Amino acid sequence: MEKKVINDAIVCLNSLSTRLENHQYLFGSKPTKIDAYLYTYLVLLSRLPVKKEIIRAHIGSSPNLQQYLNRIDQLEYIKQFSTVSNGIPSSSSSTIIDNDSYMTIKWTDVLFSGAIATLLMVYYAFSIGIISTSYQDDDDDDEDEDFDEEQNSEQ
Repeated sequence: MEKKVINDAIVCLNSLSTRLENHQYLFGSKPTKIDAYLYTYLVLLSRLPVKKEIIRAHIGSSPNLQQYLNRIDQLEYIKQFSTVSNGIPSSSSSTIIDNDSYMTIKWTDVLFSGAIATLLMVYYAFSIGIISTSYQDDDDDDEDEDFDEEQNSEQ
């Protein structure tokens, strides 16, 4: 099972690498939300220590994926440090990146992502048995009511 997951991941990474041969980002010359999500996963897979180094090595050996990660790293670096230099705003460096390329996080996106994550965690907990439900029929209450009615009618 583990080998199949690793093989599927390598096939996916190869597809991404092929897509990035002719594009700076997944859908053109400007980053999108999908680029942000992809960047997050690729950075985690390529820079965090893991037991299996296969995927990490594959990302490292793909020049397209490495250039993609470096491009977004540089974009983030420019965004954070180019507009302010020693506490003084810099007008010349702010033209490097236009304001349209900045990605803002909407609260609806955060809430939606949190809801999906919670739903998946609860589903996983149910599927492996951490959380279980049991149905108990409360017929005892019906019998008690019938018994009380019989006693009242006899008196």
